[in-house]
This record gives sequence, structure tokens and C-alpha cells, in this order.
Amino acid sequence: MPELNEHITTVYQTYCAQFESIMSRRFQLLTLVPTSTVASFAITLLSDPSKNASLRNLVLPLGLAGTCFLIGLFIIARINLREGSILYSRIRHIEESIWQMPARMPHEDDLFNQKIVTSVLFSVSLAGWICVALWFVFPGVALYISITSTIPLFVVSYILLHTKEQPDSKAEQVQPQSLARSPF
Repeated sequence: MPELNEHITTVYQTYCAQFESIMSRRFQLLTLVPTSTVASFAITLLSDPSKNASLRNLVLPLGLAGTCFLIGLFIIARINLREGSILYSRIRHIEESIWQMPARMPHEDDLFNQKIVTSVLFSVSLAGWICVALWFVFPGVALYISITSTIPLFVVSYILLHTKEQPDSKAEQVQPQSLARSPF
């Protein structure tokens, strides 16, 4: 029995290290999102493409490229959230069920949880990139289009982050017997 406890402790430490790695990656990813959006606004507004026709012709492709880049980052963030949720449930299961101790991990159901914050961040940033893309195509209404698109973008991102793919039943629920056979 001591070998099983030692193995469970090793698995627990591995899960915690993986969870910490995912959270660190998420933080780096999420700092890239607003930084790139603010930089695109600054470059667009400070360079004044209205005076330079060749620069004006680059604003729409730059905005579309930024939008595609941001959608790619959103997909990566969604994958990281899913992996983090699986590890989160495994860690809580070990803490609560096996060790009979109160969980040290915070609850995912808080008002400002990871999914809501990610939805807000990506919807506002995507609206910013839409504004950059349309700034000289529709000069008078680009800002209004991006502002009115923020709420629908938030709703879509919120739904995408809360829909679960078919979870692997073994990945979601870890039993003590399965820990004994775990490759970790």
C-alpha cells in the first residue's frame, strides 16, 4: 500500500506540473493577444495611411491577417483550456476522493473564470482587428461595426469555449486503480 501512495503522490505532482505549464503557456498567449491588437492600432493611427496610398492598401490585408492570427490563437487557447480542465478535474479528484482533504485548487465556477475572461479578451481584440481592417475601407463606420460586433463575438467565443467535445471517460474520471497502472 505505501507503494500505491507513493505512486499517487508522483502522479499528483506530475499533474500539478503539467497544469502549471499549461497555465504559464496560457498567460504568455493571452498577453500576446492585447499587445498585438494595441500595436496594430498604434501603427495604423500613428502612420496615418490616409496620406500614403501604398500604406493604405496594406491596412486591409494587415487587419485580415491579424484577424486570422487571432482566430488561430483562440483555437490554441481553447485546446489549452480543455487540457487544463482535464488536469484540474484529475487534481481535484486526487485531493478530494483519494486523500480525503479539501481541494487546494480554486473552483472553476467563479464569476470571472478563465472561460469568461478569455471570451472577453478575444472578442474585444477581434473587434479591434476588424476595426483595423475596415478603418480605410469604411472610414465612417469601421468603429461602429467593430463595437457592435463585440457582443456577438463574445457570445460565439463563450459558446465555443463552453462546448465540450466528447470527453474521454477515462481522462475525465481517474480511479485509484487506474493510477496504479498510469504511465506517469
